[in-house]
Amino acid sequence: MSRTARTVFLLGSALLWGIVLLLGAEVLGRARWRRVLDTNPYIRAWSGSGVPEPGTNGNQFSEELLDEALRDRFRGPGQTREPLPAWDAATVLRARAEHFFALDEVERRPFASLYHVQVLALSAEGDILGAYGPAPPKPGQSLAECLGAEAAARARAACAGAADDFTAPLDGEDRVFHARPFSGDWQGGGPPAVALFYPNTRQPRDLPDDNDLWDSSFFTYRPLAALRQRVDVIGRAAQFSINNAGFRDDNVILPKPPGVFRIVCVGASTTEEGPSNDLTYPNLLEFYLNRALGGRRVDVVNAGVSGINSDKHVLKLADYLLLEPDMIVVYNAANDICHGLFPKWVTGASALQRAVRSLRVLDALALPGEAAQRRDVRKMTANLSFLCDQAAARGIRVALCTFAAPLPPAELPPVERDFFEFVTRRDWAGRYVSYASYLRTLGLYNGEIEALCRERGIPCLPVADRVRGSKDIFGDIFHMKNRGIERKARAMAEMVLPLLPEGLSAGAAPQTPSNGSPDS
Repeated sequence: MSRTARTVFLLGSALLWGIVLLLGAEVLGRARWRRVLDTNPYIRAWSGSGVPEPGTNGNQFSEELLDEALRDRFRGPGQTREPLPAWDAATVLRARAEHFFALDEVERRPFASLYHVQVLALSAEGDILGAYGPAPPKPGQSLAECLGAEAAARARAACAGAADDFTAPLDGEDRVFHARPFSGDWQGGGPPAVALFYPNTRQPRDLPDDNDLWDSSFFTYRPLAALRQRVDVIGRAAQFSINNAGFRDDNVILPKPPGVFRIVCVGASTTEEGPSNDLTYPNLLEFYLNRALGGRRVDVVNAGVSGINSDKHVLKLADYLLLEPDMIVVYNAANDICHGLFPKWVTGASALQRAVRSLRVLDALALPGEAAQRRDVRKMTANLSFLCDQAAARGIRVALCTFAAPLPPAELPPVERDFFEFVTRRDWAGRYVSYASYLRTLGLYNGEIEALCRERGIPCLPVADRVRGSKDIFGDIFHMKNRGIERKARAMAEMVLPLLPEGLSAGAAPQTPSNGSPDS
């Protein structure tokens, strides 16, 4: 046999044995995984088999946090449990309309859809030049045909500068309208002179199962939605109610009481979560800060909304600003990664990636390489840059948090490592994404947050470094048990305290007015 033939034979044999070993490892791995699914106590409890999860200590807060009287001593003065009306509809519509023009043309369309508003671009004479929203006027339709005679007349008066807010009948009910000069990008005919904003009553609603809380799925809650008991994503029973501002917290007093420093915590379910409104990380952050200061001068508002991502934070910024924050703390990553980046990468996979991704032993190859991931992560975190710019223009400080996760696979007991692998693939990242792959992408995301903070000279709160653990504090790969919520709040308080202005630690608590509407 010639040297060339021998080389070909050896390479072919090596390749064949490699394939055999690869397939053998895959078969053994799948057999092991079937046993894991049948025997892992965390997985069986998660899957609703009736088997209790091992250990319950992670669901317990410390004794001091269960002392409601102690928590009340350090409750922020800018919120109240007393009944307050929902915020004035005209004021909210006006604030959202102002924010509309800070968005680009692409962002304005989901803005109109998610907020259930229709936006008409009108000429100075009141002719319709274009529209934003899922129920636009029909081609050639006049303003009167679209809105009715009375609303059309008021809108034309607004175009002439006679009014900017008015109430008129629409679809059998009096509705609030807001008109303002059109500004920013425009891709239609025109240019328009006036933008007319009004509620879109003709838009079909597609709400999740707990639709008694939602106004717009995974974007806005109904203000003052009734208290209800529900089970959250990690199986924790939770008392859940929505305040006058549309968030899971006590009613917010506006104007903000004199002398109060207000922090607004922006995020998704990992901000919103907790067994009651009082025992979420923002509320515990408020407790720790006020106790450290020896008074009641800091007010922390939980503005977390389940399922929201940074794209929607950009659209929702007007609602956060209506809360009159002095500081905004952003804890965000999971939905950007699991509902944004991973689906994009899986659907855009190359032929080779699609060929190998069904093999669990090669699942790391199912996603783009680090450089490509980093580029996409950087584009995603540009949304946080927008939030920082808009806040800075108003003199509001922003602090960005790195995002916490359970320990790496090598540092976990096998039974916990298998559980996190299970929930990663089944519930959050998809069948082709492993727990290790999730942690790698999260590491890139946290790295971009740190870089953004350095670039802009804003505080970075390293929550990922300060809150580490396993099933003792994590319910899944990002939601936390009660003990984890407490640990996160305590760590954040230690990091936020030095960022507060001087003079908050002494003096009596400021007086709180009885009116909670932003137009008061």
